[in-house]
Amino acid sequence: MKWNIDVQPIFFPIKIRKIYDNIYKKNRLDFGNWIGKMSINHKQNIDWWLTKPTLRNPYTSNLLNYCSVLETLKKLKINKIEIITSSEEMGSIIFEHFNKKFDLQVNINNNKIPFFRGITGILKSLVFQIFIFSYIRFFIKRKKIDLSKNYVLIDTFITPNTKLNNGFYPNLKKIIKDDTFFVPTFTHTLNFPRLIAALKNDKNNLLYKEHYLSLFDYIYGYFHFFRRKKFLKKKYIYKKFNISKIVCAEINDFSNSNSTIIGVLNYRFFKRLGVLNFKIRKSINWFENQVIDRGWNLGYRKYFKKYEKNSFGYQNFTRHYNLISFSPSVPESVSKITPNKIIVISKYFKKIAQEFNKNQLVVLGPTNRFENFILKKIKNSKKEKILLVLSGILQIDKALIRIVKETCNLNKKIIIYLKDHPILPLDNIIKKNLLPKNLIQTNENLVTLLQKCLITIISGPTSVIKESQNMNNIILLPNIEVGTEINAKRLKLNKKNYFIVNSKKEILETINLVKNKKFKFNKTKNEIIFFENVNDKNIKVFL
Repeated sequence: MKWNIDVQPIFFPIKIRKIYDNIYKKNRLDFGNWIGKMSINHKQNIDWWLTKPTLRNPYTSNLLNYCSVLETLKKLKINKIEIITSSEEMGSIIFEHFNKKFDLQVNINNNKIPFFRGITGILKSLVFQIFIFSYIRFFIKRKKIDLSKNYVLIDTFITPNTKLNNGFYPNLKKIIKDDTFFVPTFTHTLNFPRLIAALKNDKNNLLYKEHYLSLFDYIYGYFHFFRRKKFLKKKYIYKKFNISKIVCAEINDFSNSNSTIIGVLNYRFFKRLGVLNFKIRKSINWFENQVIDRGWNLGYRKYFKKYEKNSFGYQNFTRHYNLISFSPSVPESVSKITPNKIIVISKYFKKIAQEFNKNQLVVLGPTNRFENFILKKIKNSKKEKILLVLSGILQIDKALIRIVKETCNLNKKIIIYLKDHPILPLDNIIKKNLLPKNLIQTNENLVTLLQKCLITIISGPTSVIKESQNMNNIILLPNIEVGTEINAKRLKLNKKNYFIVNSKKEILETINLVKNKKFKFNKTKNEIIFFENVNDKNIKVFL
């Protein structure tokens, strides 16, 4: 049996997939608890909480996957197995623990990012940060602050995409006062002209971190990569498996270097405001529990202890089973790297936000991004197109394209349109000339596409799943990762109108079933109010 442990579970051997899925589901909690034990001596150490192993995010870290692989191998009852992995460290651990149990072969596909590329990433980050710091300092006047006032700071982003910049929060201009500032983080790009144009176009009341940070703060930020080396000296044991090699490899990782720097700078920003005797009565973080969020929340809660109960994390997105870190754990809450209160946009997300910490405070807030309506004007009989929508997560999108490519090659007569994600263009995933002729990229507006589509093929952490239901589309969910069925239940999809498919053959069979009108679409009779749309009451959470 051959098992590539670095691909998505849909490509695992069937016998392995069943065991792996059950172990993975259990490890979602166990792994977080283990991180908590490893963090006992680093409770408010910002350097520790910015390392990759602590993030609990399976899209940025392989640790949860690898720990589940080790336990799967422990339970697996076969004689011979060939393991394929890109991690020399993981290959070594597998051979060490299982070379006596199996007739074992470990093949290393070494796709490691070369060390110099990691250094290049840091240098690009340095150039970017110097440019932003210099531009803000020299061309934008620092705001006058009344230190007798209590202020509200709202975490936001400025990207080269102006439309995206306006979509993070509902329109707050009518309710906020001059005591509320938006604090922007600039997304990493070397397209400086577009970024500056987007900045000039931003009409929010902005307070720039760069006006308060010093050059020493930036030096301190980049020295994180030296300070974190102290975490390499410890031994890391997970359920009797010595996984020190893969943990240390991730601690040493440079792939997210600019975000890591921003995490440190966010932390130092609040320290600077504290020294200047600012009064910040409320903090609202765009909360994904990433490194930049951890710096923001720990900085605010540490240096503004008087107001730390007014630390909020806004989640203006749907909740996906594998975005584990979006639900704070007990150790994270205790360490104050997460907000005191989480703002969710649906009552159905409350329990999800408390999955790993039953005492997590959760409040309902408004969304401007999603609607509750089910579109009734367009009948399914008038819809024809099949649309593949990518998620913006590289691993998921690679798997989606692979399985849909294979489907298109099985039947050259079907035509499937492909819509990529704004944050991950198709060219960054696959060369267009490698796509079959009947898999066609489209740049048409997504809402317009969904209105025309009969079938939407989609997987991963994307709100388009819910939007497809609202457009009365039949949804094909390739079972790419663990938790596909759970995601459908979380989003309250009509179980009669979606299919979970496990192979190219099943995708093709389902398309033929629908196209040949052997499947009857079931209209949702009792529409639920799923999202909290903006009203005069819930908008006050931002005041």
